[in-house]
Amino acid sequence: MIYKEGMVIKLNPDKIIENIKTVDCPPDRLQEKISDACKVPGIDGNPVVIMDRNENLDREDLKAYSIHIINADVPNIVAMVREGYDGYVNTVTDAYTLE
Repeated sequence: MIYKEGMVIKLNPDKIIENIKTVDCPPDRLQEKISDACKVPGIDGNPVVIMDRNENLDREDLKAYSIHIINADVPNIVAMVREGYDGYVNTVTDAYTLE
């Protein structure tokens, strides 16, 4: 949950996942772009996003990243990222909640 002036706002995990699935950026901006995808329009303040590599969830040529939004009541999210062959672009190919 995000608290704003005594109000509790629940984030919609499905919307956040859809936003994360649109990320396509240089590798050095991956965390920034995923953090931006977790923002809620119209809400002051930013979500506190922690992103960690999770090699246990890797699939073939996809790297898994665990995403934790610590100041919101949403489940942890996993983003599956494909690194470009040229090393210049990372593309999120899938994202889902981690139960």
